[in-house]
Amino acid sequence: CKAEAAAFTTAAKSHAGNAERVKARAFALMLAAEATGETLTGARLQSNPADPLEYAPDFDPAALPTNLQRVTVEADSAAIRAALARGEAVPGVTLGERGRHLRWTEK
Repeated sequence: CKAEAAAFTTAAKSHAGNAERVKARAFALMLAAEATGETLTGARLQSNPADPLEYAPDFDPAALPTNLQRVTVEADSAAIRAALARGEAVPGVTLGERGRHLRWTEK
């Protein structure tokens, strides 16, 4: 159900935001402790393993040489489903039997 999926998406975004705020607060506390010479147990600050790449606003990955690109190809499920519905043959793909799923209800 689209409404249920939207509710889960909203909740996931909220939880992700909460986690990011907690992480930022913990990082700030660790920085403050480090600045005063205190040691807090349960966590530590460490350097990132590599310098971050900073891309210009007009950066176009397609303009890079192919040895600096990663290209992925994946099936377009909606287009395949539409082609099959029109009766077109799609090599290596057939429609399977529709399954069932569990939906939790409140009562």
